[in-house]
Amino acid sequence: MRSQLLGPSGFIRVQTWNPDALDTQKVERALGGQADILCVGPTDWLLVTPAADANTLQRQLDDALAGSAFRTTNLSHALVRIEVQGPDVRSLLLKGCSLDLHP
Repeated sequence: MRSQLLGPSGFIRVQTWNPDALDTQKVERALGGQADILCVGPTDWLLVTPAADANTLQRQLDDALAGSAFRTTNLSHALVRIEVQGPDVRSLLLKGCSLDLHP
């Protein structure tokens, strides 16, 4: 098995009390293709960007979501991306993940 740290990344958490109000087109326009949007819960999204400076991206999101029920939090210093490869990756991930990873 092989693992490696993937370059500098930015992580921004977007939360709301009303998940139906997320205008994904508005968010995608604000991001300008600079981040991937991952739904991590019914009211939470995680934006992952390869940009080392997520502060600029967070300001763009705050401007785009102004007046809405959404708030953003920069989690760049709390999270890290790693890549794991090899035949035992599924077994490793099953140790710390509650998802069913069987094909």
